[in-house]
Amino acid sequence: MTMIDISKFVYSELLDTEKFYGNPFCKCDLKMACTCGKEITGCDWSWDADAVTAATVLRHHNLEVHFHPCYSSGTAAVRGSRPLQQGHVYYWEIKMLTPLYGTDVMVGVGTKKVALDKCAHQFCSLLGSDSESWGFSYTGSLHHNGKVESYGPPFGKGSTIGIYLDLWEGTLEFFLDRRPLGIAFRSLQKCELFPMVCSTAAQSAMRITCCISQPVSLKLLSLRALSTYEDSFRYLLDVPGLRKYIADSWWMPVVTRSQKISDEVAREDFDYLRAKKKLKEEEDACADSVPPAAAADGGLPPSTSCASCVKSETRVQPRQTLSVNCADYLL
Repeated sequence: MTMIDISKFVYSELLDTEKFYGNPFCKCDLKMACTCGKEITGCDWSWDADAVTAATVLRHHNLEVHFHPCYSSGTAAVRGSRPLQQGHVYYWEIKMLTPLYGTDVMVGVGTKKVALDKCAHQFCSLLGSDSESWGFSYTGSLHHNGKVESYGPPFGKGSTIGIYLDLWEGTLEFFLDRRPLGIAFRSLQKCELFPMVCSTAAQSAMRITCCISQPVSLKLLSLRALSTYEDSFRYLLDVPGLRKYIADSWWMPVVTRSQKISDEVAREDFDYLRAKKKLKEEEDACADSVPPAAAADGGLPPSTSCASCVKSETRVQPRQTLSVNCADYLL
């Protein structure tokens, strides 16, 4: 059996058993022709046909990329067609069209200094292997400068990965099926960056479903500040002059009531644990102050009990955990 036959056998096994990470973003049959999540027409950029490795094929106006069409013998990668401008905010989404497996499948950004073909004949996590690139792996980990950190849940076939790059504040954040995962990297203001993706998996494919950008302005900064107050933010939708602008900025994160409740629960957790720790310290201090003879008799008599013991009679009661459903943060 040739290497190509083995690759096809392994790939067909993955298709049959669905041995891949993550849950799909859409409810369709997950064919490669799926257009779920593609609400925005037109893109600011596409993949660069002159900045691809040999094992990469671009299709559909260079918005769809196929890695290792026959079999895989290394890491394939592609770069965006234009650099991302300073003072702008960018958001783009990439949908995974095939099962993800193997060493790594990644999305992210990098400078023009990244050698896309340096791992053409070896399997590696290309994005983030040096100081010139930042990557998010399908396993849920972050990669930069050769370091790996846990970040979010894994993703797989049917998942939509959002990339939010703010070149005003220099932050990079990823979304999984339009749920924010938090800021992944900072201090990117001075870098000339390009969108990038890479894969070691044979016959893997992904597609750009949207890519939009806006220059930073007072209006955008105000919108971002107001997005932390859900009631005020929703009120802005009634203003005719702002309705379309907000609609075009649907990718802007919005703090919801559920998120506020989650924050309150987290604060209650912290307060409860802090009070419990303080109580334990007081009890330990009290136990250390009990004479051995008194300890043998079961402790100090009531008339000689210390202030800590009297105070600790009112126990810290565990709070009731609230069940909070995750709400949609986006418009």
